[in-house]
Amino acid sequence: MEIFNEKFQKRLKKQQMFSATILLVTTIGGYFLLDKFLPEYQILFLLVVLFTYAFVSILFYFKYYNYLFISLNDKRLVIRYFRLGLIGDKSRKEIVIPTRQFYRYEIQSAFGGWRKELVLFQQNNQGVSKYKPISIEALSQEEQTELETALTNIKK
Repeated sequence: MEIFNEKFQKRLKKQQMFSATILLVTTIGGYFLLDKFLPEYQILFLLVVLFTYAFVSILFYFKYYNYLFISLNDKRLVIRYFRLGLIGDKSRKEIVIPTRQFYRYEIQSAFGGWRKELVLFQQNNQGVSKYKPISIEALSQEEQTELETALTNIKK
């Protein structure tokens, strides 16, 4: 089984470019229109645009979208991921768990249900290790179901 959210990544990039273009056109157009008709509201307009952009950026930041590549075969589970977006840690991370050492998984909600996270557990000589949560928010519902089914079916 392989899951790769390349389509989401491309769609997200297009959305960001479209949003930036709309923001730029709205800001410039609104500023010059207000300059001509209502110059006393120019600063207020710019502040509203700035705070709206900041609010949307913060919401996007807390969604914590990840590029994900997930591969599962008879021998091992491999998850490669890194953060999508302008802000945050861009380092590429990889988790490799041999299937015989896979212990269990959990799907958790974070930030009041705004984000879903995958937590993996691995059996080792010292006991059970818990991995840092990975946001799976960028996966479609079908991909999330496929992932859960595959992780549930790992033979222990």
